[in-house]
Amino acid sequence: MVLAAGELLPTENEAILLATEVDEVVTAPIPATSEPCSQDRACSPTLESPGETVRTDSSAIGSDQAAYRISAGDFLTAFEQRADYLISARPTAVNLEWAVSRMLAAARRCLEHDLSVFVESAIQAQLFSCLEREAVLIQEEDLRTNRAIGEYLLSLLKPGDGVLTHCNAGALATTGYGTATAPFYLALERDIPLRIYVDETRPRQQGARLTAFELQQAGADLVLICDNMAASVMSQGKIQACITGCDRVAANGDTANKIGTLGVAILARHFGIPFYIA
Repeated sequence: MVLAAGELLPTENEAILLATEVDEVVTAPIPATSEPCSQDRACSPTLESPGETVRTDSSAIGSDQAAYRISAGDFLTAFEQRADYLISARPTAVNLEWAVSRMLAAARRCLEHDLSVFVESAIQAQLFSCLEREAVLIQEEDLRTNRAIGEYLLSLLKPGDGVLTHCNAGALATTGYGTATAPFYLALERDIPLRIYVDETRPRQQGARLTAFELQQAGADLVLICDNMAASVMSQGKIQACITGCDRVAANGDTANKIGTLGVAILARHFGIPFYIA
């Protein structure tokens, strides 16, 4: 599996190859929880598919039966430990936990007949086939959802509008269009002019490093601004809508997102600008 090295963008565009031998995965202790999933945390904004990541980890656990004969029950135990570790990379983002949980459920369904059997030959092939199918389903569903979000948001915009976005909820964080950035990509496909104002998003600079990078690569008309410039560009009538993503949505409609989103929302309300969460 190949991931973009998100922590290096935009100055370096490098790929990370995930390929771990089974003896390294099965015997390696889970790192201390004081710094959970530090390497995965650095990569988490660029996961092409959370489901694919979990499937890759599970494949590593069971790929070399010449080295290990592991029972299905032991496999699930090891899988669950590594799944919990992966979830710790992004505890606020519900979609990662959701995708990992789906992969775990797929593994349990595949092995529920007998957890004492050895994961070898036909059983191993069946297990990985189950996980691969689930990963592909997650990827396809995410792409359809992203596009549907984009279609709806684009219907709320007019050609020539200026749109402000904060942090990164784009193609680097999903399987394709992103959520907040989906209407921008659809607009590019249809030659609909939009000017995108991208907050730098302190302190981690996800707007500058990720959102501006990916939109620039796609050919979008964008302006990178400091976070404290949002009020100024709004007051000048340059912004007709604000669109951000969110890590999760509560049952009552409240949302949690990157620090700074609240300030953008308050400014948008002050200037009478529609604010959308995608």
